Parts: sequence; C-alpha cells; structure tokens
Amino acid sequence: MNLKWKILVLLFEIFLEISASTHWAVTENGLVRSQLDSAFHLRRPYDLMALLEQEWRVRNIDMLYKELVSRKAAIDKQLSSPESAADLEAHLYSHDPDCLRAGRPLTDTDLHPSLAGDIQNRIRLDHYLPVDLPADGPLLPFCTHTFSLDFSMHAFEHLHAMVSRANLSTGPELKLAESVLGDKDMALFGHQVAVGLEGNSTSWLHHNLASIYWRIRGDAPNAMECARKAVHSAPRRYRDLALFNLGAIFHQAHFPAEAAIILHAAVDHAPLMAQSHFLLGNVYAILGDCNRSVACYDNALRLQPSMEQVTRTKHSVLCHRKLEKGLYDLYESLQYSLAELHEYHSKQKEWLKYQEKLIWEQAPLDVRLTGQDYSSLLTNGGQSCVQGIHDGRLVLSCDVNSQSQLLAHNLQVDIALSFQLLLKNVESQVSWYEFFIVSEEVVSSSSVKYHRPTVAPLYPAETVLKTEVTTPEDWPHQEECTAFTSPEYFPPVFLPPENKGFEVHLYLGQLIDLPPGTEHALPWYPPLCNVANTATDPELDAYFPLSLTRDNLLDVPGRDTSLRAHLTKYVSDGHNVAEAEIGQRILTAIDKGVGPSWLLQTLASLYWRVRGNSRNAVDCLRMALTSVPGEFCDVVLVSLGSLLHTLGYLDEALRAASDALHKNTVEPATHFLLATILEGKGNHSGAIHHLKQVLTVDPNFLDGGHVEKLLLAVSCHLKFSTSGYTVLQEDNGEDMCGASSGTHGGKQFSVQGLKEGEIVICSPDGDHCHAVQCFSTNHDTGRMLP
Repeated sequence: MNLKWKILVLLFEIFLEISASTHWAVTENGLVRSQLDSAFHLRRPYDLMALLEQEWRVRNIDMLYKELVSRKAAIDKQLSSPESAADLEAHLYSHDPDCLRAGRPLTDTDLHPSLAGDIQNRIRLDHYLPVDLPADGPLLPFCTHTFSLDFSMHAFEHLHAMVSRANLSTGPELKLAESVLGDKDMALFGHQVAVGLEGNSTSWLHHNLASIYWRIRGDAPNAMECARKAVHSAPRRYRDLALFNLGAIFHQAHFPAEAAIILHAAVDHAPLMAQSHFLLGNVYAILGDCNRSVACYDNALRLQPSMEQVTRTKHSVLCHRKLEKGLYDLYESLQYSLAELHEYHSKQKEWLKYQEKLIWEQAPLDVRLTGQDYSSLLTNGGQSCVQGIHDGRLVLSCDVNSQSQLLAHNLQVDIALSFQLLLKNVESQVSWYEFFIVSEEVVSSSSVKYHRPTVAPLYPAETVLKTEVTTPEDWPHQEECTAFTSPEYFPPVFLPPENKGFEVHLYLGQLIDLPPGTEHALPWYPPLCNVANTATDPELDAYFPLSLTRDNLLDVPGRDTSLRAHLTKYVSDGHNVAEAEIGQRILTAIDKGVGPSWLLQTLASLYWRVRGNSRNAVDCLRMALTSVPGEFCDVVLVSLGSLLHTLGYLDEALRAASDALHKNTVEPATHFLLATILEGKGNHSGAIHHLKQVLTVDPNFLDGGHVEKLLLAVSCHLKFSTSGYTVLQEDNGEDMCGASSGTHGGKQFSVQGLKEGEIVICSPDGDHCHAVQCFSTNHDTGRMLP
C-alpha cells in the first residue's frame, strides 16, 4: 500500500513538473492553446506586463515552495525529539557521576550549616569559663555595655549589613549548641560567659563565646554586637576565629556578599583552616559562582580530606552547574527553533499571497473551458464531471474521489506545517527556561508587589459624597469680611500617591535597603528625568504649551517651600532630613525599579518643585504622563496643573485639573486645585463650590483651618467687592472662563446639560443664572503671569 502511494505521489510530481514547463500545446486543428491548468491562461491575455509579472510570480512561488520544504525538514529534524527539562534533570540525576555522588540536588543541600570554626581544637574553653558562679540567678551575656566601640577599623564598619546590623535576623542555630556545648546546659553556658565578661570586659574570647550563645538563640543583633567587639579585640593569632564567627552571622542573615568579604579575611589570617574554605565555598554557591565555590571546596578537602559534608556539597554544586548548562543549551536551541518557526510562518504567508495573486490573474474556469474538449478531462484521476448551465454561464461539476482528496491533503500538509500548535509548544518551553535561567536576576517578589497599591485607597473614585457644606443665606456678614481686603494665598497642590493605596515611604526606605534612622550613602545625586528619548504624543503635548520653553519661564527659579512637608514626610517622619539626600533616595528607587516608574518620576518632580527648578519638574511630569495607568493619572495631572498655575498658564492648568477631576471626582487635592485656578481666573462662585467640596471630603485638608479661611475670603470678595453678575466682567471676559458650577448664598447651581466650554454665571442674589460660552483666542499664549 505504501509503495502505491509513493508511486502516485511521484507521478503527481512528474505531472507538476510537466505542467510547469508546458503552458501551450498545439491542438489537432493546428491551433496553439494554453493548457487548462496553465498559470499563463490570463484573464487579460492582451496585457504584456501582466504576463511578465505572472512569470515572475511563478518563479517566486517555485523558489518559496522549495525553501519552505527545506525549512520544514530542518525544523522537523531539530524538533523530532526535543528533550524537556524534566527529562534532562532525570537523566542527570540517574547517570551523571557528580549527581550520583551528591545524592541530592543542590536545592535540597544545606548551604547554611551552623559552624563555629575550630575554636575547641585550639582553645580549652573550660579553662576560661568560671565554675564558681554567683547565686543571684543566671545572667545573659550582653555585650552592649562591656566597652564603648562606636567605630572599628577591624570590624568592617563600612559594609552595608554592618551599618544596618540592628535589623539583621537569623533563626536559632540549634546544631551549633550540639557541636560547641555538647551536654552542657544552655543557660549555664550563657551565665558562665556573662560572668567572664564581667571579670574581663575586653576579652575577645568571651565576646566570641557570647556571640555564639546569641547565634544559638537566633538573636542576630546581639550576636553581631558581640562578634564585632571580638574582632576588634582579638590578637593576630586568633583573629581568624572571630572573623569566621562574624562571617557566619552574615551568611546566616542572607548577606552573602558581605560574608564573602569577611571570610576571605579569615582565610588570609589562617589559610590552613578548612572550615573557612568550606563556608566560603557555600557563600559562593549561593552567589552563583560555581567555579570559585568548587575551588574553595577543593582547598577544604586538601586540608581535611575526611570532611564528607564538603565532598557531597561539592558534587551537588557540580551537578547543579551541569543542569544549568544543559537547561541553557535547551533554551538556546528552542530560541533558535522559535526564530525559525516565525521565519517559516512569514515565508508561508508570502507564498500564499503570491498564490492568491497568481490565481486571481488567471482567467476564470468557464473562460478556460471555452472551446476545450473536456469529455475526458481528469478521467484518469477518478473524477466524474457533469456539464450544466447556471445563470447563463457554463458550469462543470466534478466529484473528486477519496484518493485524490487524500493526495491533495498530503500535499498541503507537506508545506502547511501545523504552525500554531508547534509555536505554542515551543513558546511555552522558552518561557519556562527564561524563568528558570533569569529567576535570580529579576526583581524580588516583595518589590514587584509594590508596583500596585497594597492598601485600600483613601478616596475611591466610586465614593458617593455626602451633602455639601452649606452656609446661611446671609453669609458672610460685613463684620466677618472686614479683615479680608483680598483673597488669601492659595498654596501649591500635590496629590499624595498614598491616597491611591501606595505605601510611598517604603520606596524611599525599606525597598532600597535603608532602614529607619539611616542615611543614604554619599555621594548624593539629584533625580534627573531624561525626556530626550520620550516619544511625542499630541494628546500629552497639549498640556505643555510651546511658550514654556520659548519664554524661558522654566529657567526662573521659584522654590515651593510649602511643599517641603510633602517631600520630607516620606523619610524619618521629616525630621532633620536633607533635601539632597531625599533626591538620592528617589534616584536609587528609580534605578532599582522598586516601584512604578510614573510614581517615582512624580516624586522626582516634587523634589524639583521644592528645589525651585521648574524645568526639571516639568520633564519628570512629562515622563510620568507617558507611563501612568489611566486609573492613577490624576496624581500626575494635579501636580502638573499646580505647576502650570504657578507659572501663569491658567488655561492649561485648568485643562489638567479638569481631566484629573474626570478620573476621580472625590479627591480633595483636585478640588482645591480647581478652586485655586478658578479664583485666579476671577470665577469666585466656581472657586467657592470646589472649596466646599474640599471641606466636605476632608475638613482638615490644610492645617489651621486654612481652607475655611480661604472660603470666607473668596465669599467676602464675591459678595462685597463686585456688583451685577458674579463672574462676567465688562473689561475682561476671559477671566470668567473655566467655571463649571457655582454657589451663592448657600445655593447650588446645577451644571447638567452644559455644553463643552460653557459656564454658569449668576447675579449676587443667586436668582438669575445662565450659561455663557467661553473661547480662547490663543491657546499657546493665553496665560496670566502672576
């Protein structure tokens, strides 16, 4: 059966070759006619260019077909027996000598053994532990008050983990108690060490033993304090023991880089101490440096060949290295296959495109059948054809037998690779390998967590506001307004990201490894935002008028000192914090990517506003707008609107504030910004409305009742400093624009049904209100300078 199919396919290919080379034939009547299946039987036989292009298509189709067949064969060969990660791992663990010697994978190997060095082999501890103990109860060997040691050149005080030693944490090392204490009671050992420290407060040995005691109990800060004093006091002969203990604490606290530095110092002091080489090898294994790890294990085995634990760990590392290499090779192979599949798919699409064009250029079948003798057409192929007329056109209906269908199907499958299924399989494996290979290089899950809000938002967008603050109809009275000759100062606005549920203080502290009370290391650099590579977006560019840079307005210094409290509250509650140091914290957070980029860029803009550099503040806000999600864009827009208002661009500031209000109608900062802008444009009733919204949502929005004072000042200005309509002014019609609602005399004016650009203006008694359409004659220069 298979032989018959092979012969049939061969005959079909010969037929294709013949039909591809013979397009015309001489009939019995001596006429030259094109073959029925000829690609050159065109619908426009008079078009020479169409004929030439058809010939070019035929050649391209033939070349692409051959290339597709070749590529498919190569892909089939490469993917004929792809080895999965599970297969590779199983093969290694069952056949590789190192994996067999290890007995377990590296992930199940204890790389944090509890070791204290060879202190028992070099020192008779019972000679230094007092026997005659006071009967006033067991004492604890605290090292905090033995002697003062603010800084020591010997204790590696420059290391980050040493600086933050108060925040170290380790688990209890119970195996250390078995190896060091034996059968001795833990409380008795601690009591003996404490008495020894009282007798000799500078003894390096008792400080070292005290450190071991606290390691057994899992108290890393006390263990570290004792260890650093032991290193400081230890003589040259025994300093390696103190350094080993110090490095072991860092290793147990998961600071391998610091542990490697200290253990290298211990090896330099005592290169023949096998445990130092062993622990250093474990540190390098955790750091992913298998070559150095194996070298350290080899050193330990040369010094002490009987250390079976070192042998097993060494082979575990070697096995893991082979597994990593094998997985990486598989990953590279799959990446190549994936690229080949994409290229194959593009070639296949190109081939189909040429086929469609070639068929379209051919004459329709009824035209090709005209004058043809089709009585015996395709009879050898098993077809049964019937002639008919349908809608005035000649129709030839043929039934194709199953063998012909199968042949056509096989031919189609030959070049139509099951692309989607194969692509999905390869991409899934590539994704798995990418995860495995780069898992140690990606941002930690704790950091990724903080790219989204971690607590409930303070003012959810769907919140329904309670009844707006109302005032009596005759409010304010003349005597209340006597002290207000002009509206009070409206401070600049910043919408805190923590209102959205972000824990901002973590970005500038814990997530960049700066515990509370610590200062960022020098040097300090400012958080500049480079907008050179930012793509232009007409919608975003509308917020930034060209005259901002043309008039050099951004180069005019102006510090927003009232915003300093917003900036400093994120670091140590704002007490005695240098602005430059906060700027470096923001820059570090951006470089490490501990939070969403738009949020950190908004913090950078706040820094520059406090520092009085409007140009850099605008650059950071422009970058933030390009990446901020829609649900949080009001955070950026409020800062931008406040900055534009400060610079005198009231129209652009109003647009930013209005868009922010559209995203969240509850945020008090947005309402306060709108009140600020509308008051600047002379729309007192609109400013009053938004000030009342601020008081409704957050009565303590500004300290000292400042919002109430502003409401009183604006109301007094509206009631006693104007006549006629509250907004419309004869000399300057533009100042009224921007209001979307108004209040007067305790009345709320509805804004429903207003068209875009319309505002509400009312008479002083509030009985006559109507809408007015506003226009801006020049959007780019329509600003008011303060």
